[in-house]
Amino acid sequence: MCCILHTQAAADSHVSYRYLTGDKNRLGLFECKCFMTSMSSGDAVLTVRLVRSFEHRNFQPVVFHNVDLHQSVREFITFVRKDVSTRVGLPPPFKKFGYDTMKIIHQAHGAKTNELVMSLEEDEKLLLKEDLSLKAAGVAHETELAFFRNEDYQKFKSNPKTSW
Repeated sequence: MCCILHTQAAADSHVSYRYLTGDKNRLGLFECKCFMTSMSSGDAVLTVRLVRSFEHRNFQPVVFHNVDLHQSVREFITFVRKDVSTRVGLPPPFKKFGYDTMKIIHQAHGAKTNELVMSLEEDEKLLLKEDLSLKAAGVAHETELAFFRNEDYQKFKSNPKTSW
């Protein structure tokens, strides 16, 4: 038998857990404090969905660890472009594509869209503005972003037909 009891999150950014272990003859209670240092410094894990074709639903997810949420969207776009062009294991068509726009697809513990590639709604809220920081644009830890060519997106949005 093992049970974890979450007790509290304190102001000094730590969480206390109590572990109750044992069986009916002997029980032990252990307490530990887990410090959350990486999340408080602005580091996050982001998934970027590289969208090559909305019509054919052709995309490839790429995970980025230790992303500084205080950097600008423009800096992050430049970083992702550079990383994607040299990433091992990514098919060549994804490496050479002209991505230019990012949009929030999903945030951790939030509702997901029924669209297979990404939602076509709420562009004014979910499209990332390049002059803002990632955090100010609404990006948080475990956010999923779409990276695509805006021209293709606008064309698909005006006539949302899929080929398969």
